[in-house]
Amino acid sequence: MSETPVRFGVLGCATIARILSRAIRLAPNASISAIGSRSIDKASKFASDNGFPASAKVYGSYEAVLDDPEVDAVYLPLPTSLHLKWAVLAAEKKKHLLLEKPVALDVKELDTILEACESNEGNLHVDDFVRPLIGESEAKFYAASDEHTVTTDLPQDALMVTELACLVKGIRGNGLKPEKKWPTMSRKTQLVLDAVKASIERGFEAVEVGN
Repeated sequence: MSETPVRFGVLGCATIARILSRAIRLAPNASISAIGSRSIDKASKFASDNGFPASAKVYGSYEAVLDDPEVDAVYLPLPTSLHLKWAVLAAEKKKHLLLEKPVALDVKELDTILEACESNEGNLHVDDFVRPLIGESEAKFYAASDEHTVTTDLPQDALMVTELACLVKGIRGNGLKPEKKWPTMSRKTQLVLDAVKASIERGFEAVEVGN
């Protein structure tokens, strides 16, 4: 008998969500359990257009996805300005998170998200420009060059979903704890982004990276 997959809920119907929804469907240890939008008609059309399974529930709100006890993890492709609210609410509902980049508007918001995840023993994966996978495993970087090529049976995004699903199962089934070093990596990335933004706003003057 096959192992029960980690069940994902999707918050929102952004264009990028089409790519990650496909990745969730391709991942061998994950499945799409629910989709939520501010319009149930929009959510229904998105599910139909993107090959969601017939068993996937369709909701007319984000809250309904978070309240669904059959959703283990949440993919959040909402605008960055909405990440703080919905990532924190998802963590408080004991859902593991897959967040689109950029993670937050600034490091203060990121710290709030990380604190919510830590308080609720949740994993946070970031679909970041360097693809750090935040959890118990080491970061995986996939690249190709003339000297070295990495080939896989699954697309990169599906590998990311597969890794997150493994981490979720480790926490829920084996009592493992989220690893702190990968949130630290993501926080350092956010500090650099904050410094770049500050430099631009000050006419490209040199600024110190915060801590």
